[in-house]
Amino acid sequence: MTKTFENMGVQQARMMKEQSGIEEFDAKTAFSLLSNVPKTIGVQMEFIEESPQRVVAKSSKCPIYEAAQEMGIDHATIEHMCRSGPGRFMDTAAKQLNPGLSYRLKKFKSGPDDFCEEEMVLE
Repeated sequence: MTKTFENMGVQQARMMKEQSGIEEFDAKTAFSLLSNVPKTIGVQMEFIEESPQRVVAKSSKCPIYEAAQEMGIDHATIEHMCRSGPGRFMDTAAKQLNPGLSYRLKKFKSGPDDFCEEEMVLE
């Protein structure tokens, strides 16, 4: 699953880079573009911090989390799936847009009423 998400990140970022005409992305521009992918499936994001060097966002409503819960998947497995799937997609895509970018899921939600905290940094 991780390899599939990494490959998707490479392909998606290549298309974004070609279509945008931007040579090197900063954190704000990259996260803005890449966050459109989870938004298309209904993930709700709120930006806490936005600068060219660092973006921090929190995600509350997440259809992937909700669907996994409905299927009876335990919390720890859902977290592992998110970190090794969509998390790898975001990090791989970010690095395609600019090798100096990195993405990480700083905080995984503790339950349905909590939120995840994501970060993209340009080093």
